[in-house]
Parts: sequence; structure tokens; C-alpha cells
Amino acid sequence: MGRLTSPELVGRADELDALMGAWRASVAGSGRVVLVTGEAGIGKTRLVDEVTAGVSRDESVALVLQGGCAFGAGGAVAFHGFVPVLLALFGPGVLDGRERRPGQLADEAARALLDAATARPVLLVLEDLHWADPATMEMLDYLARGLRRAPVMTVATARVDEAEVPAAVGTALGELARLPHAVTVELGRLKPDGVVEQVRALLGHPPEAALAARIVARSEGVPFYVEELVANETVGRAGPPAEVGQLLRQRTSGLPAPATAVLRAVAVAGTSVDEPMLRAATGLAAAELRAACRELRQVGLLVVDQHSGGYRLRHALLREAVERDVLPGEAAELHAAYARLLDQRVGDPAAAMAAAEHWWQAGDEQRAFDAAMAAAGHAHDLGAVADELRLRLRALELGERVSIAMDISTLAEQAGLAAMFAGDFEHSLELLGLAITTLPSPVEPARRARLLDLQAFLVQELGELPEVHAAIQKALAELLPGRSAARSYLCQALLTVSPEHRRGGPDRTSILLDALDGPLDELIPSMRVALRGEYAVHLAALGEADAALEVFRSIREETRTSGSSDLERGWLNQEADFLLTLGRPAEAEALIDRAFALAPEGSGPAPPYWTGTYVQVLLDTDRPDQAKAVLEDALSIDDPSVGHAGLYICLAQTCLRLDDSAGARAAAAEAHARLPASCVDDQWVAPLATVDAELALRAGSKDAALRLASGCLERCGEAVPPYLLWPLLGVAARAAAPRSPGWLARAIDRQDARHPHISGRAEAVRALLTRPGSGAVERSATDLTEREMEVLRLVAAGRSNPQIGSALYMSPKTASVHVSRILTKLGAASRGEAVAAALRRGIISTDDLEETANADTVPN
Repeated sequence: MGRLTSPELVGRADELDALMGAWRASVAGSGRVVLVTGEAGIGKTRLVDEVTAGVSRDESVALVLQGGCAFGAGGAVAFHGFVPVLLALFGPGVLDGRERRPGQLADEAARALLDAATARPVLLVLEDLHWADPATMEMLDYLARGLRRAPVMTVATARVDEAEVPAAVGTALGELARLPHAVTVELGRLKPDGVVEQVRALLGHPPEAALAARIVARSEGVPFYVEELVANETVGRAGPPAEVGQLLRQRTSGLPAPATAVLRAVAVAGTSVDEPMLRAATGLAAAELRAACRELRQVGLLVVDQHSGGYRLRHALLREAVERDVLPGEAAELHAAYARLLDQRVGDPAAAMAAAEHWWQAGDEQRAFDAAMAAAGHAHDLGAVADELRLRLRALELGERVSIAMDISTLAEQAGLAAMFAGDFEHSLELLGLAITTLPSPVEPARRARLLDLQAFLVQELGELPEVHAAIQKALAELLPGRSAARSYLCQALLTVSPEHRRGGPDRTSILLDALDGPLDELIPSMRVALRGEYAVHLAALGEADAALEVFRSIREETRTSGSSDLERGWLNQEADFLLTLGRPAEAEALIDRAFALAPEGSGPAPPYWTGTYVQVLLDTDRPDQAKAVLEDALSIDDPSVGHAGLYICLAQTCLRLDDSAGARAAAAEAHARLPASCVDDQWVAPLATVDAELALRAGSKDAALRLASGCLERCGEAVPPYLLWPLLGVAARAAAPRSPGWLARAIDRQDARHPHISGRAEAVRALLTRPGSGAVERSATDLTEREMEVLRLVAAGRSNPQIGSALYMSPKTASVHVSRILTKLGAASRGEAVAAALRRGIISTDDLEETANADTVPN
């Protein structure tokens, strides 16, 4: 028999050049994603093998990591396409069931690849993505986007024009192909001279003309068909069948019974199979099994998988041809045999997920339900939310036909939550609705109320939900008078779903108090502390900061004993954030340190909002250089998500503190790229508008700075939290000087009236407006710059260097430098002498001294 695979790559010179060009760009530090596409048997693997062979000849030059997807039960395992890669990066136990939040494993993999790429460029290969599970596609998308500035090339192969490719996979591949750093290499069929050249390479000598013509005609230019035809010809089987299925069946006919049994068992498995599983499926003794496997390898039908060490068929087309000859009952028995063996591997997430698929294929609905529920739990722990959703939906479907220990409503609720975490919000709304309508009689009011509260949460993603709003009001009207957990849940839901209540309407306070009046101990812990946290924010808005802090402290104690480190850490961060708004960064830092200390080992990097709070602590305590280092580490993975938009806003603010306008401008651009144009969420829009206005002001465009500030107020309204709004108004005041536009004066007055407890903020902003009599001529005589004039006015108002830095987006050190220059230019020995000299010379007026008495009460 001739060679089964050509030792030479034939007819792919242009495609190989494209791949090697992408590799050279990656080595230079510009990451690339290459999608190699084409029909089955066209030579995608052969082309990629040529690249990996060239790249990996010198291991000191490149690190090559290879993974791939499998058909059937193997493909039902979350992250299965990345398993060999994850094992190479982290070693055994990487998928041991340790609980991870959604996206955490992808982030861990990205950071490990980034670390590896600092030593040598990385080639990451993933084959057969048309069989990828959702978690594999999500991880690939994250890596492709996040490593675009690293010396990493990702090569993925896929069939993209076939009916069996799932729509979700096709859509994801299309999105990858549209990335600016992506290259698509589409393989077409070989031309006749290419087929002849491949035959020559397979035989080791030029073919006879008749043989060459026959193979050219029958192969239709598909390299895998060429290989099979040559194999058949060299063993005297040059018969008439031209259909590939017939050709492959011809290759497998006449095998001994044990070899045939092994061939069919491996085909049904759909992925590589180890010896214990093959023995369970075929019933062969170890010696007989190995003899059969050896024979199949000798005739080129079976190969050893380089990643798992198990056996698999040489090509997917061969597997498909063999599987078509397996009878349905025979296939069901094989699936059941595999499932029984996998069930014995207790605690192995991959085994549990594969077993769920085998029981499903075996047609044993009871065991398929039990296995789907167990596998869904493993998928949840791995953070594979889309895989969890698939399994929860299967359990919901089966639950109506088998014996279950729970009701259909519970299954629908579990599926609805999985859909919510997977970002499938409309499906989540539908499933939660099913959970409500299938509640067992008599309906428990608290359970229905909790489900309505979950639906209300979706208003943040789906917009107004009038049907849910009406259902909540109806449920409230039907409740018996008095305190109840149901009333608390429904009041919280109403606060979430009702537009007027979300914006702080007159009834918000009474509804919140009504919710808090219920038996809070009967609520789930996260809801209980969420209600109390909302109450703390409410107290703060009324100016009762001390009372709000007392509530936060009680939440801290409750979450400490809750047994949930995630809940405790989340509320420590919330309290720290609140302390920052009160100008108490040292206390906030102590809470953030505690939250970080509570993180379980191996829990990955902190969520973006934690990092943002920590950075604000560093900025408020005059550590901008440290803040920048923290942010650069957090942003080393180029995550396109909205959460990272917040981190880029923090980076822009930090760069402004360091007087790095170019860096701030670049960071702001990255933030804008991650936020949808329609975004009106004040936590992003207000601080980003403040940065943009500050940059415009520093560039000398006062009008642009004012337009940005007023535009933000129109977009978000004045219900923006004061700690976000005052900095924006401060920039606007500096841009407006010596004018005072009516909209700005009104905004300052309204905020002052709305938040009188935030002492001195309005006065500080008004101090930034130039008072009559400042005298531009006199100022120019002293050669004070615009920036020095801004600092001088704040010095005259009694502000310290940290307070000046906070107001003008500079570090206290930079503020100190400006103060020193002002003293030199005015010939003064102290800040007081400088202010006196400026007053005598008309550089500033007595109006600029109005706030001296309040200086000590203004937060940093």
C-alpha cells in the first residue's frame, strides 16, 4: 500500500504563504487570527500541520499549543476544544470542578498565554470548530480579541458551508473573520495537475497515465479522496464506486469481526476512546482488543490521538461512513456502555458531561435527565453558562416525561437563570414566565414574587417591560394585608421595573420602606442585603451619611457570617465605594484590602468594578503611579466588554492626574470604542464626559468642553450621583470662566439644594468661576498661565494640594509644583503672601476668598 498521507504539501503554496505571513506579523508583536476553511477532506489539517512543523522545529523560537473539537459525546464537554491547551498551560486538574465565575477560565487562559508569549511567540491551533461547544467558542472569541497586541497567532480550522454546522458556531466564526487582525484562508479543490502531483508523492514515483486520469476524474480534486483512491488502487480495488461513502466502506470491508467491532465503537463515540472504554463497549479482552487496534492501524483506519493517547479514526469522513452502517439498536447499546463507564468517574466534569450526551443518544430518558442535571451543575461551576443552558433546557424537556424529585417550575427557573447569565435575556424572560405559570397549587406567594423580581431585573437589558410591571402590581393587589416576604420581593421588583420609581419618584421612599418592613429573614441572603444596601444609599441621599454607614456596617457583619465569600466581598466593595464618596479613602482602602484577602486561591483577577474602586482609592491618596500600574496589569488582556470601558475611563483619569494628556486621550478612545452609542448609564457616561471635557479644556477649546458637559447633562439628566456630577460641573466651571452660563449656574444650584450634606462641593465649583475684577492685563504681567490661575484661585480659597489635585485632575505633587511657580512669580514666601500679593495687584478678587472658612469641610 502507498503512503496514506502525502509527504509533500501539494497545490497550497499561496495559502501557506498567507499563513506564514500572518505568523511573521505575530512574531513582530501584532497578534493574528487565521481561519482555515473548506469542505471535509480538502486538506485543512494537512496545511496547518505544515505550518506547525515549520514553527516548532526549534522549541526555543516558538511555543506550539494544539487543541481541537470532536463530534458527538466528546463535543458535549464544555471547553473540550481547549482541553489539551489548558492541560499544557495549567497541568492536570484544570477542569477539576473548582467553581469559577463566567468568563474566568478564559481570562486565566489569556493571561497564561500572555505570560508565555513574553518569552517566545505562541502558535495556538484549534481544529474542527464546526463541532465546537459554546464555551469553546466563547473562549476563542475572548482570546482572539484579548491577545491582538501580543505575539500570539491563533489558527482555527472549520467547515463553514455545510448544513450540520450549528447556526451559533457559524455566526461566531463570521464575527471572528470580521476582526481587523483576522485572515481567512479558504481552501479550494486541487486542479488536475495538483492531483497528479499528490498521487506521485503518495506512490513515491510518477503514476501511469491511466491511473492518474482515473484518480483525477474520481477524486474531483479533494485530497482525502485522492488518498483513499490511491490506497484502494494499490491493493487491487480499482472497482467502479465513485461515491466516497462506498469507497470508504469498500476500504473497511473484509475486516475480522473484532476489528469491525472496534471500528464501529470508535465511530459511535465520535471522539478518541481509551482502552477501558473500548473494552466496555466491545466486550473484547485486552489482548484481543489490542490485536484489533493494531490491525486497524496497519491498514490506516485507526490512529492514536496525540493529545489524549486514545484511539480515533483517521478522518471525520471515515467516521461518518462507518457510523452510517451501525444499526440504531447497536448504536444505542454502545452509547449506554460508554455512559455506564463514565458514570463511574465520579467528580470528573468532563466525564459527567460526556455521560449526559451518551445517555441522551442511548434513548434512556430517565438516566438522560439525571445525567443532564448533574452535568449542568458541573457546567455552572466551570462558568460555562451556555453549556449549562443547553443542559438545563434538555432537563426541562425530559422532566415532563420522567420521574423527577422537583416540579417543572423549578426546572424552568433554573433554565431561566442560566439563560440570564448566558446573556440570552429574552429567552430568560420566557423561561421565568414558564416558571410562574407552572407553579404548583396552591401557589406560594413568596415564590411567585421572587420569580417576578427576577423578571424585573431584566428591565436593565430589555428596556421597559409593561407586562411584568402589570403582573407585579396585580400580585401586590392580591396580597393579604400585613408584613410578608412576598410583599418585600414585590416592592423590590416594583422599584426595579417602574421607570418613575427607578428615577427616584415621590413614592420610591414609601415602597422601599414597605419592602424593608417585611420579615427579611425569610428572604434569600442576596436579596436581603440588596434591600438594606438600597436603604443605605437612600439615607445617604437624604444627607444622613452616618446612618447610612451604620447600615453598611450591619451588612458587612451579616455577609461575613453568610458563608458566601462572593457576597461578602461584593458588599465590602460597595461600602468602600460609598466611603470614597464621603472623602474617606483610608477606610475604603482597608475594606478593599479585606475583600482581596478573602478571594479564594486561584480565583483569577478581580472584577473590573473592584479594580476601579481600588484605583480611585490610590488616586485619592496621591498614588497615581501605582494606580496606573494596577490598571495596566488589569488591561493587559484586551477585553472588549463594557466592564473594561470603565477601567479605560479610570486609566484616562489617572493619566490626567499625571499630566499625560496623550495617554488620557488614548484611554478615552478605548472607552468610547467599548460603549454603545446609545449608552445612558451615568456610571460610564458622566466620568467619560468629564475626561473628554478636561481634554478639550487642556487643548484650549473651552467651548467644546462646555458642549460636552451640557450634552452629558441632557443625556443622563441631573439624577446622576453627586460624586460623578460635581467633577463634571467643576470642569464646566473652569471652561466657562469668566462667564457663567445659565444652564451651569442652575445645575450647580440644583445639586447644592439636592445634596446639602455634601458640604462645600457647590462652593468649590463656584470658586472655579472667575470673579469680576480678576484683571487679565494684571495677570499677564505676572506671566501666570491659565493653569496657574486655576491653582491660585483654589489656593486663595484655602484648598490643600490634594484638594487642588482632585479638583483639577492632577496629582498633589503636580499641584505643589504649580504652587511653587506661583510663589516664585509673585515674589512670595508663603501661600498667604501669594494670595495677598495677588489681591493687591488685582489678579484675583475678594470673591475668590469666599470659601476659606469652609476649606476644612470640603472632601478631598
